[in-house]
Amino acid sequence: MGILIDEFHRKRLLPRNRQNTNEWNRQNLRYVERWLGYVEAEYRLKEIRQLRQKHYDAFVSSLADSGLSPETIRKYALASKKFVRTSRLPIRINPESAKRRKVNTRLERIRKILMDYGIEGDRLEGMSQDLIRL
Repeated sequence: MGILIDEFHRKRLLPRNRQNTNEWNRQNLRYVERWLGYVEAEYRLKEIRQLRQKHYDAFVSSLADSGLSPETIRKYALASKKFVRTSRLPIRINPESAKRRKVNTRLERIRKILMDYGIEGDRLEGMSQDLIRL
């Protein structure tokens, strides 16, 4: 384990929720550990209090680049939000931004299919917007 993950476990920075199952808590723990592992490997941070917005944003981008679904990225964001709140870090996390990413990904796929059928220009834009509303 890395330095950040050791500190995370030592300080117990992920709150337990009595309404949730142990499996839910274990999953959140894995999500936060993955973030801390990524930050430690990429940025060589030594303490959790050094975490900043740019570290979280880079991690989310790496998740998106790895092909994870927007819903999975949203779950990472929810776990990270609880951790950030408990740790009192100056990081803003919006789990709902993963939903917007899903819409944008869907729009890109629709546009590619329409372009494959030879639809271009204003007609492409109009059809894309109509299809995304469905």
